[in-house]
Amino acid sequence: MNMNQSGKGLISIFLGIIIGLIIVGILLYYPELKKSFSEKYKTVKQEVKQEVAKKRPLADKIVKKTVSEFKENKDAVLKKAKDSMRKKLRPQENTKPTPTLYPIMWFDTELPAQNFIKMVKKTTGIELVLREKDGKKEICIPAKDENEYSEKLHLIEEKTGLKFKFNK
Repeated sequence: MNMNQSGKGLISIFLGIIIGLIIVGILLYYPELKKSFSEKYKTVKQEVKQEVAKKRPLADKIVKKTVSEFKENKDAVLKKAKDSMRKKLRPQENTKPTPTLYPIMWFDTELPAQNFIKMVKKTTGIELVLREKDGKKEICIPAKDENEYSEKLHLIEEKTGLKFKFNK
């Protein structure tokens, strides 16, 4: 045998011994590592449980308070919800009723009709309505009833000097 072969053999033996010691060390200490890890896991798990237990009463208290408030006020809450739905399902009560339109004058074209409406508005403050009917431009007095119509028509006659044949 020459020196090269015996040196390689010694190195192989030496490496084998070191690897063996490492394996034996791991096997001997593995239960300790496992036990250490297991203990750490149990400790962390216990700490988490304790934190949850600390916060749980607060969460339970909030839930109980909310439920008890709802139970105490459920009639009011349900009434408010019903009222809200009723308002959405029916027309608004505060809306103005649509006035009746009482025609007072007719024009063939729009420009003189618009000018008449402006003149009446400026003179009396009454807003007239222009609508088209049978190809004519019809000027109407909007009013809730015949009394209001008569009052507005009388004011127009008084302020403008016009006389309407159909005035009551």
